Amino acid sequence: MAKPKKAAAKGWIPKPKTRRVEPEGEYWTPDDGSESLWAEVTDNLTFAQCDAIPFGPNVQYRALWDAIAPHVLAWNVLGIDTETGDYAELPAPANAGPDVFQQAPKAVAAWLGRELKYGPFQQTPDQKKESATSDATESG
Repeated sequence: MAKPKKAAAKGWIPKPKTRRVEPEGEYWTPDDGSESLWAEVTDNLTFAQCDAIPFGPNVQYRALWDAIAPHVLAWNVLGIDTETGDYAELPAPANAGPDVFQQAPKAVAAWLGRELKYGPFQQTPDQKKESATSDATESG
């Protein structure tokens, strides 16, 4: 995604911001001798950019990869080299493009999609429904 051009008018423009994300949970425990997973992602997406990230059980991987690749600026993911069958460093999707996700474990793209769409506030659609229900109950 290209950086927007500065406006001729005066006003506030946010500085580009990034954040380092690290998944939590037993699933993400690294193999012996390897590092914990991390990624550096764009942190000041607009609501429109977040809404453009498809997420959920029926999302096609390609659509997710295309939406998130420009926002994954760095990572320490090792993928399977298709020629040697060995693990090798993968360039960040922002540099290499969305096809780099083909060599990464599929859960990585899902995790990054969630981080970009809902983070750092991490409220999934189900949590939003719970919150709306509890707000209605408390105010009722």
